[in-house]
Amino acid sequence: MEDMSHRLIQPIFWPANSPDINPVEAACNRMKDYIQRHHPNLG
Repeated sequence: MEDMSHRLIQPIFWPANSPDINPVEAACNRMKDYIQRHHPNLG
């Protein structure tokens, strides 16, 4: 963190468990929905 402030970089702190702003969570949910719709025998 000290190195970041030395370089005038401000970190952005995200909530640890916030799926509504987590793009990986959204992508996983879309893949899961697709698989359940098109391959019901797998899920």
